[in-house]
Amino acid sequence: MNNLYKGISDIESSLLFSFKEIGKNIITPEDVVAQIECNINHAYVILHNLVKKGWLFRLKRGKYLVLTKNGDEFSEDPLNIISEIIKDYYISYISALNFYGFTEQVPATIFVNVTKRMKSINYGAQQIKFISIGKKKFFGYEEINYGKIKIKMADKEKALIDSLDKSEFNGGILEIIKCFDNAKKNIEINKIVNYGLIIKERALLRRLGLILDLIGLKLPMELENKMMEIVKQVRYYTLLDPMRDSKGTLNKKWMIKINIPKSELFYWRKRI
Repeated sequence: MNNLYKGISDIESSLLFSFKEIGKNIITPEDVVAQIECNINHAYVILHNLVKKGWLFRLKRGKYLVLTKNGDEFSEDPLNIISEIIKDYYISYISALNFYGFTEQVPATIFVNVTKRMKSINYGAQQIKFISIGKKKFFGYEEINYGKIKIKMADKEKALIDSLDKSEFNGGILEIIKCFDNAKKNIEINKIVNYGLIIKERALLRRLGLILDLIGLKLPMELENKMMEIVKQVRYYTLLDPMRDSKGTLNKKWMIKINIPKSELFYWRKRI
């Protein structure tokens, strides 16, 4: 046992070894109390010292991850620990779209929607970034099986809508159009439009309508009319790509200025 843990006390070494033996990677002060029969304050001191020495990673107050080596390796997949940090969450944006196979990009950041402000967590080579959104937008997710646990993931349609709503978390508008194009045979058009109508933001609905037209998904007339009631409320045009300059062609139906050259639209299809 002493060969496993260097630079820590016998009590700390014994504690880590006992958790390793029972396969417990996420621990609390109460777990420490149960193992070595100390008081809760002493348990916090031990945990704090093991964090400083690089043997534990603090997930949040009162919850710690045991590292497999001294500060080098994390014992848990980052997706496994999110529910240990917060209960009300769901994974979305490019993280969810990669999970569903709609993009080949493998993000170094895991994007997680929450309803309160939370600091990002640097987790080894990855980052868990918490995006605070309003309760009106906090819907459209489900619990899915992931290994031996369940995690909360945006459904396919909501992952696309979230990405369209906050394109900076999905690599920009061209990547989003590509994801829509890749997903078109696997999404329910009524569902994705109704999600947009729940959020009820004009720019979002304009971009959604245009993208559905571009990828060849025909809108049911009833839903298109509902979208148009919001789209046409004001007469100014919305930029397709808010990160580019305003030069482009006008799409009068959806009140969008297409400020992306035709040569760039659907560039991925040309590679096939």
